[in-house]
Amino acid sequence: MVNKKIILVIFVLILLIAGAIAFVALQPTSHPQTAFETSPSQPTETETPQQLAPEQAQATTGKYVHYDQAAVENTPGRKLLFFHAAWCPQCRNLEKTILEGPIPNNVTIFKVNYDSATALRQKYGVTLQTTIIEVDDQGKAIKKHVAYNDPTLPAVLKALGQ
Repeated sequence: MVNKKIILVIFVLILLIAGAIAFVALQPTSHPQTAFETSPSQPTETETPQQLAPEQAQATTGKYVHYDQAAVENTPGRKLLFFHAAWCPQCRNLEKTILEGPIPNNVTIFKVNYDSATALRQKYGVTLQTTIIEVDDQGKAIKKHVAYNDPTLPAVLKALGQ
């Protein structure tokens, strides 16, 4: 009888430890390390607003840059705010199609960090990553589109009337 109780206790402990390990292992990380995430054309949090892929500027006519309010105000043409989260597979898919281009002439896509830009999310009512907000020169929202179900640049442009 005592042996059965000891075995049962050991078995329960093993199950709890295995469950805890599985729980921790399955949690998403804030910045998954993939080849795509670490490519040189990807932005980092410390970069200043600049074109993300300068070598692609010659191949495409549009731009993909880091968000900066002053840059939005001083950038001519259409301005799209892309609320991106590094942990979001749909965001990574949409970003991949943006980087592959082409971004249309006179369009600038500003990459906004979904996780840290809480004030901007509140301002525009953004509740889901992959949200695209078209704004005017003063940052006032013109159009809004959530690209979660079809995270591709052509789908975004079609939804926004490009």
